[in-house]
Amino acid sequence: MNRRRRAARAVGLVIVAVWLPLLVAGIVSLRSRGRLGEADVLITSGPYAYVRHPLYAGLSLTVVGVGLIVGSVSVVLTGLGWLLVTRLWSLHEEKSLARRFGPEYAAYRSATPAIVPDVARVLRLRRRSG
Repeated sequence: MNRRRRAARAVGLVIVAVWLPLLVAGIVSLRSRGRLGEADVLITSGPYAYVRHPLYAGLSLTVVGVGLIVGSVSVVLTGLGWLLVTRLWSLHEEKSLARRFGPEYAAYRSATPAIVPDVARVLRLRRRSG
């Protein structure tokens, strides 16, 4: 295996190690939030404390990581394409959330990144909870 391929595989493993747990946490959190779009409260804990769209980010970037691991450009592009589609869809969802939750959602949105967590914020949150 050449150097470039080993590097791509290593990056893919790191991506999967970071994003797969976020995806799983997002799936588990579905139980607490009820039917999509029908929650009575704004969920800002669990994976939603780190990013506003953990399912979209986790799935898309896990696919990118798997593509790098197996050496498939088409899988990497599929993951990136899905990330773009879900980010565009999330803009629509966020308008609805802003209408439903008003200032509470505005504060959450300004403090929490959409897709890629703010590492410094993650470390602060972990220190508070640990």
